[in-house]
Amino acid sequence: MEAGEAAGALLFVVAVAAAVAAAVATGAVNFTYPATAVQVYKLSIGAACELNWPKERLIVQVLDDSTDPSIKNLVEKECESWASKGVNVKYATRIGHKGFKAGALKKGMEWDYAKQCEYIALFDADYQPEPDFLLRTVPFLMHNSNVALVQARWVFEFYSE
Repeated sequence: MEAGEAAGALLFVVAVAAAVAAAVATGAVNFTYPATAVQVYKLSIGAACELNWPKERLIVQVLDDSTDPSIKNLVEKECESWASKGVNVKYATRIGHKGFKAGALKKGMEWDYAKQCEYIALFDADYQPEPDFLLRTVPFLMHNSNVALVQARWVFEFYSE
């Protein structure tokens, strides 16, 4: 499927990036690969912003529930950088971790721009989707009203280290 064929679908991509970035920066999470906060948030935000989809039909939300002000600043600046390149990226925050990932998604869905979207793609902080991810998954939703969810294979960035 070409991107133009699916142009009618307004897509909302949520990158729950900052929470893990903050955990890595503070050492709260013991990853088995040499990830740093910079690697995590820049890679995941960059991958979400570089998805192959009509830019006028794509909203990328980076939901930051980190508690470290320096991490919040870095993540917000990264979003601003992508916005200056023409990507419709929204930096959103929430206080606390109530409900964890489900709570983050619920909070992300409260924004007016999220309510106008037909489809949602949700990515964790340590996941970088391939640029054609949406072109390979959204058609399953668009062309089959009985399908409500598409789960894709997940490969860790540094799985061998």
